[in-house]
Amino acid sequence: MRILRERLDKIHSVENSVARIESEDSKSAMQKRFLACHLAQCWGGKLQAVPEDWQFPKAAFFGSIVIWHMGASKDQIPALKLLKSTHFEHLKRGPKKFRDLKKLQDYVERAAGETNLWRPQGDWNEQKLHVMYKVIKPKFNFITKRGKATRFDQLSWETI
Repeated sequence: MRILRERLDKIHSVENSVARIESEDSKSAMQKRFLACHLAQCWGGKLQAVPEDWQFPKAAFFGSIVIWHMGASKDQIPALKLLKSTHFEHLKRGPKKFRDLKKLQDYVERAAGETNLWRPQGDWNEQKLHVMYKVIKPKFNFITKRGKATRFDQLSWETI
């Protein structure tokens, strides 16, 4: 009975979160519902958008684009573009890493916009993101000081 009561309380708190989030004007209703579904993680005495033990992935450039636009459903992580730096205050250097990732994704958006591949409505899937990545990748390839091309596909998003 106690477990059922806890689950019902969690459902009610998620419903309250949905109502609270939907009252904000900054995001579309679909994004708000998606985010509210993932806010069902509770730690630190309140609902959270990411699990307490979650860390920013050590992903390559394409992986950072995917998690920014699509999240990681198996880990119950919403698309990071829906979050704010305050969602990562529990992590060491979390807000700074989030701002760095956001800045990189702003460059991605700008590069994709120049090629008419940008979808501001956000109907992304991994296949569409891969097509966009292949087109914008040359804009992010860099030459080292020694005149060699970087191993771009192996670089972490934090290095770029």
